[in-house]
Amino acid sequence: MADQVLLAFGRTPNTTSLGLDRAGVKTGADGAIIVDASSRTNVSSIYAVGDVSNQFNLTPVAIREGHAFADSVFGKKAWQVDYSNVPTAVFSSPEIGSVGLTELEARAQYPAVDVYQVRFRPLKAAVTGDCETALLKVIVDCATDRILRVHIFAEEASEMIQVLAIAIGSGATMKDFVSVMAVHPTISEEIVAMQTPTVRYDRRDASTPLVPSAAV
Repeated sequence: MADQVLLAFGRTPNTTSLGLDRAGVKTGADGAIIVDASSRTNVSSIYAVGDVSNQFNLTPVAIREGHAFADSVFGKKAWQVDYSNVPTAVFSSPEIGSVGLTELEARAQYPAVDVYQVRFRPLKAAVTGDCETALLKVIVDCATDRILRVHIFAEEASEMIQVLAIAIGSGATMKDFVSVMAVHPTISEEIVAMQTPTVRYDRRDASTPLVPSAAV
C-alpha cells in the first residue's frame, strides 16, 4: 500500500531566454528547438542537443547526441543517434524499466504481436513476508519472433533493463530468451521462463481482442 501517488507530466524546455527568434531558429509550441536527425536546426550553422529539443530528456541521450554532433561536424565521421531502443527507468519503489515499442505502437506497426505477461511475488518477499509483487511483460513480433518490448515493474528493474536493451538492440528473439538457463532465485528468471503468450493481437483476424492488455 502507498500513502501518496506521484503523477509527473514531464518538463518544458527552458529556451525563452536564448534569443532563438533573433537567430531565426524555429521552435515548437512548447518551446522545444526543432531539429532533424542530425540535431541541426532550420539554421544550417546552428545545432541543438539535449533536453532543449524535448525528444528524450535523458542524460545519456544528450551525451550521445553531443558525441554524434562532434564526430559529424568536427571529426568528419558522420553518424546519427538511434532512438529506437532507448532504455528508461523510473526510480520508484518498486522500480519501472522499459525498452522498445509500447504495446499500442507495436500493434500499429506489426500485423500480429504476442504479449507475454506475468505477475508474481518474488521469492525473497515470500520469505520475509513482504507484500511486494513484480510484473514482467514482453512483446514479440509473431512473424519473426523478434522481441519488440520489455517492461519490468520490480525491484532493480533499472539494472535489468539496461542489459535487456543490449539484447533487444541486437535483434534477440523470444526463442533466444527461453533457451537461456535461468538464475534462481531471481526476478529476471521469469523472463526466460515465459513459454506461452498471454494474448495474441492479430489485425488479420477479426476475432482478435481490441482492448490492450496494458498501455505500456
